[in-house]
Amino acid sequence: TNPVIADAIIVLGADALGIEEMNHLIEAVPKDARLYLLGCPKDLPSLSVGQPFADLIDSQNFKAFHSRFWGVPPTQKREAQEAMWAGMIEPDIEAFDPTQPISWLKCDQAYLPSLIPELVKQVAEHLDIDPLMDIRVVAPATAHGLVKKVQDAIVIEFAEPNNEATFQGRKFHQRMPIIIRQPLATADCPAFSVFQPSEIASSEMTVVGLNKAEATIKAEDRVDVFDAVVMSPKFLRGRRYELVVLLAIGDQLPLINQELLSGLMNASRRSLVIAGEIEQVANGIAARASSRMRSTLLHW
Repeated sequence: TNPVIADAIIVLGADALGIEEMNHLIEAVPKDARLYLLGCPKDLPSLSVGQPFADLIDSQNFKAFHSRFWGVPPTQKREAQEAMWAGMIEPDIEAFDPTQPISWLKCDQAYLPSLIPELVKQVAEHLDIDPLMDIRVVAPATAHGLVKKVQDAIVIEFAEPNNEATFQGRKFHQRMPIIIRQPLATADCPAFSVFQPSEIASSEMTVVGLNKAEATIKAEDRVDVFDAVVMSPKFLRGRRYELVVLLAIGDQLPLINQELLSGLMNASRRSLVIAGEIEQVANGIAARASSRMRSTLLHW
């Protein structure tokens, strides 16, 4: 219904598109035009449903070129990425070194609720960064009892007392980070941005973003608001934080694969901290299947 009038269309970050977005894009391209899709098929999952960019490559029905940037100077992060993709990562059990691209913190998972708030607090003080907005804590699956305990412990550590309020039928705290699914009023507030509520009432909520952009949403607005105290990794797509902390919980270890670690390393400026049952994270990581959701786009 809204065709693109062009002889050639180049889409950067095509791996971020889900099935619906990719379908709309293809339908909008003129039949005699060329469509070029650029992206990383092994990045974090798209924010919506499906991984059509990777599906198109895997189908081998389209011309696909795999490129690598030659001449890029070697860095610690690049070397760590290459070692990880070669299945050669090895947790350092003895020393915790957050100056490295991946830093390991061994901890019995039962102690994660007490460890993580203290870790976030001390690292933020040392680096002089915001513990709630510059550091993201993630878990492969957030609907887990232990993840909920970690989230509650962070709220207790950082939330101001008596600042809890109900909005859209759910409880939120001032300053505790949230995700808003839809883009808000300005370009400074794109979809899936992280905000801090500055004022919360049953009728409306005022939020402030990382770049200090402010917006107000009302209870009747068709806006989806989620807690971002402990996030799903895919919500980090396209974002950069000073530090990312990944919870390594025993029954979630099969979900920690090369794609996940690579994407989280890309999202962290300083280090990806892996905390918990770290000894088993690297074992067999190269053989772990992708946790991506495939689509049937090619059969439409």
